[in-house]
Amino acid sequence: MAKHLPEACPDTVRCRDSVTMMVQHELNTAEPPLLTTMVAPALVPAAEQEPRTVLIIRVGTSRAALSVLPIVRIVPMAALTPIFEPPFGVVGFVPMGAELLPVIDPRVYLAQERVAPHPSQYLVAVQAATTFFLWCDQVEQVVTVPAAMISAIAVPEQSVATQLVRLDDDFLPLLNLQRFDPGPLVQADRMQGRATQ
Repeated sequence: MAKHLPEACPDTVRCRDSVTMMVQHELNTAEPPLLTTMVAPALVPAAEQEPRTVLIIRVGTSRAALSVLPIVRIVPMAALTPIFEPPFGVVGFVPMGAELLPVIDPRVYLAQERVAPHPSQYLVAVQAATTFFLWCDQVEQVVTVPAAMISAIAVPEQSVATQLVRLDDDFLPLLNLQRFDPGPLVQADRMQGRATQ
């Protein structure tokens, strides 16, 4: 099992726990629209009428959005179990329950400088084709965005982001989690941490 990183001072830990609990609560209850500011005309095809609830995160100097539907859990950063010759973007493993999940560093996809893990950061567990952790620096808020504030991007389907979310005066990439999915890396005896070849 991975060791936890050294903890910050108790006040900082309590603050971070409160942030995690608040965001997790919003993820579980985000039915009414949380974003009420309407700006600009429609940015998406008329066929897309439903609002989207997204989690706003920060990775390095960039902010991005994640659809809340695939999000399983948000946990504080933990020490990583290393992997030799990892696939692109994979920086190690962290256990979640009975599973050993790969951790993806989105910085390599978003042209951000790579950094060492720090207790102030978060791991967002998401379910795509497989379940994995997405490493982010900050978890900011959950918002429900009107369909008019979402625009498609003319890029290939497997791009890092295929849509933009307009939040006030900012356009944030809506990350395509399928692009980050490393595929199955761990065999059935996962907790022994033996990776497939």
